[in-house]
Amino acid sequence: MVQHDARRIVAVYDCGSVVCFGYEDADCRAPLETLSGSAQRRNRRIAANDLSLTLVSRQRKPEGTDNLFIEELSRDTAPLVAVVLSRSVALKYYEGLAESSHEHLEATVQALASTRRIPRGQRQLTRQVGLALLIEHELAFSVGVFDEPDIVWESGVRIDQLYRGLTREVDLNDRIKVI
Repeated sequence: MVQHDARRIVAVYDCGSVVCFGYEDADCRAPLETLSGSAQRRNRRIAANDLSLTLVSRQRKPEGTDNLFIEELSRDTAPLVAVVLSRSVALKYYEGLAESSHEHLEATVQALASTRRIPRGQRQLTRQVGLALLIEHELAFSVGVFDEPDIVWESGVRIDQLYRGLTREVDLNDRIKVI
């Protein structure tokens, strides 16, 4: 996590997610372009998620909007919010992969159901099974969606409650189950 100036922070994660605090959409492109040269594997498909983070005196629910309300953005809360948002963006990417994979499999599955055989030359099924295993592996190890972030373990009850609230707000657990 790098604090660019008094109001702007950029957080970069191993899974390829980048979280920008305090940037307008156009302004966030500069750090992304700078970081793109360091990418080990560039994705052709990019997932983005815009959320408004609002500091309030008492945490409240966003009521179905793209607003996230927290009491403070501090050395403890900023990394936690960034981790949750990075996971949300990563899940959006993997949701797209899973949906695309499902669409490609439909014809093969229909043929299998009607003839009880995999059509000849259908390597697609093997590829899609491989993609499903890759998605599961990357979610578990690169994104770490099944583990609580270290900051939750290190910072106590207040941060744990914030983490649980944030994961509910972006539906992390439900989205992981669907994938």
